[in-house]
Amino acid sequence: MADKRKSDYWHCYRKVRTIVKGHISAIYQGEGSVETSQGLENRSVEPDHENVSVLPDPDCIEQPQSQLSVKETSLRVYNQSPSIFVNEDPLSSDDLREVEDIYSENPYISDTDSDGDDLIADKSLEHDLQSWATTHKVTHASLRDLLSILGKYHTSLPKDPRTLLRTANECKIVEVEGGSYYHFGLAASLLKAVDASSVHDIESVSVQFNIDGLPLFKSTNAQLWPILCRLIRPVETAPFVVGLYSGNKKPGNVHTYLQFFREELENLLTNGVKCPNSDRTVLVYVSCFICDTPARAFVKQTKGHSGYYGCDRCCQKGRWVEKVTFPAVDAELRTDLQFDELSNPEHHIGQSPLLGLPIGMVSQFPLDYMHLVCLGVMRRLLWLWMKGPLTCRQGAGFVRHVSSAIIDLARFMPKEFLRKGRELADLDRWKATEFRQFLLYLGPVILRRSLPLNYYRHFMLLSVAIYCLSSPLFCHVYCDYARQLLVLFVSQIGELYGDNQYVYNMHGLVHLADDVSRFGALDSFSAFVFESFLGRLKKLVRKPKYPLQQVVRRLSENCIGDFLSRTTSLSGKSSVKKQHFNGPIPREYAGYLQFAQLLSPSNVFLSVKEGNNCVIVQDKVCTIQNILSPAEDSEERLLVVDPFSDATQFYSEPLLSSDLRIFRVKQPSGDIHVVNVSEIVGKCILLPYRNGHVAIPLIHTLI
Repeated sequence: MADKRKSDYWHCYRKVRTIVKGHISAIYQGEGSVETSQGLENRSVEPDHENVSVLPDPDCIEQPQSQLSVKETSLRVYNQSPSIFVNEDPLSSDDLREVEDIYSENPYISDTDSDGDDLIADKSLEHDLQSWATTHKVTHASLRDLLSILGKYHTSLPKDPRTLLRTANECKIVEVEGGSYYHFGLAASLLKAVDASSVHDIESVSVQFNIDGLPLFKSTNAQLWPILCRLIRPVETAPFVVGLYSGNKKPGNVHTYLQFFREELENLLTNGVKCPNSDRTVLVYVSCFICDTPARAFVKQTKGHSGYYGCDRCCQKGRWVEKVTFPAVDAELRTDLQFDELSNPEHHIGQSPLLGLPIGMVSQFPLDYMHLVCLGVMRRLLWLWMKGPLTCRQGAGFVRHVSSAIIDLARFMPKEFLRKGRELADLDRWKATEFRQFLLYLGPVILRRSLPLNYYRHFMLLSVAIYCLSSPLFCHVYCDYARQLLVLFVSQIGELYGDNQYVYNMHGLVHLADDVSRFGALDSFSAFVFESFLGRLKKLVRKPKYPLQQVVRRLSENCIGDFLSRTTSLSGKSSVKKQHFNGPIPREYAGYLQFAQLLSPSNVFLSVKEGNNCVIVQDKVCTIQNILSPAEDSEERLLVVDPFSDATQFYSEPLLSSDLRIFRVKQPSGDIHVVNVSEIVGKCILLPYRNGHVAIPLIHTLI
């Protein structure tokens, strides 16, 4: 009898499986007629294009036959369970009752807790696969093969990678002049950021925006123009995409490009963001728009950097000296009111779509020092020393010495520097971080023995000023002094390099300190974090066809709203790694565990190895000899340090180096002692110089 029940059960099981498989296959094939198992009338299921958007699959969609203002291309549904099934051969009520009876009586069917455990395990596996696939950018083809293998042992896993990754099926792509545009939305992402933050009862948020072009391939003109946003208060988050344009050139009309963004931003600035689970409304404030010079001129509809009235911070008219230059350092400053009234028509080429919003069109568009200083001024100085006029060119010996020094000092660079530096022959391929590293840390040491004194002193005006303005500790203390240094630097350019070097980037240094006094340290309103995100965004495009659709699908898989993993926060705890047993340890700490690496509560990486073992403790430069802790999970972290006893000034102008905690040191004293990790003032780069070293604190670690 049991064998008969077993046979009947599997017969019904196969029948049900075949019917359901047919239903889903019919839906995949786009059949519109549906019928319930209870005999409901046939009716067509139409997508609601007002509330549901359509996302073309780059692998299978066809181009629309007619030009529409909105391209709507249907896709097959991969990850949504239909609420109404196509049922050409429904089971009768007797069949259903028979299946139920067999299920309840069949001894071969288990309904124990072990089944629940297996289901939970499969769900956990599914989540792990999602994280693994999105983290390592696994292609759908590879993931499909993996799922087919795992499906033999975990039948609950989906077979299609789009189901596993919950790939967006539909979107609404808008035709704009020159290309296509997709609007992700600002309010939803802000809500996710608010919900994911550890700060409760947030009343307001402050945001930054970035608009810039992103070329995709070297062989085509295909490019993206994303509108990015990130929170800076009360918490800091990584950037997220608000809108995305795709085309073979930059948007032809800034008004259609920013239309959706402008309308939503205006609503949020007026009404705030309403939290769905409460009656609370979070107010939204715009901190600033961070753009490079061409993008800033495009958004503001003003003359570019090569125009006679191209400076967007002062009213001076440029002078032609082989190119448009801006030699004046004390010209009349522009104001937000003058911009709103278009009082200087020579400066404008049109009316910005952002006019009318409660945004300062001058004051809230700061100069980005990543492009202005690193990729602008520092690159130009190196080029002038290498290939400039004979009056300032330094020759081949200079190039060899500087290149050799950069390579030799790479092993002394801390872990925070992902790029350790390249020789000057690769200058055209240097990244902004390499120019910043040379300007703030390597240049003052390397150039001291290779650059003529008058050029070195001029360079140090720039290096010290930018060091002060980049440091959260010094930016407000030395803001006015740094402004004077930059004005002096710009005024001496003509004497050293020629009057044709007063270009836009050089002139912009005069206005940089004004932005620091308004927004804080340079890195708090720089494009570095946005450029890093653009690099990851570019990697989401896997082939030239339909780049916009690809990015939208990949971002849906990567869960752009997952702010829990993208919110900048300090854990408040330290962690230790690499236990060892051969370090110096005072006798009274003999029972403590020894470690080689430490991550401090402020996320500063410390080690006993060269490059990450130099710190400042109570204004003394020390090297870390050992890391101690009573237990691995203990909150007490101690450092065995060896201080330098002969710290002196590295330079005395334009500022005493000790005022910035920069010292020239020789040999450690050998008098080791133990300090708590909380006593660390900052982490240093320890660079060899003559018969000693120069200790330069990492700007972001100083407290």
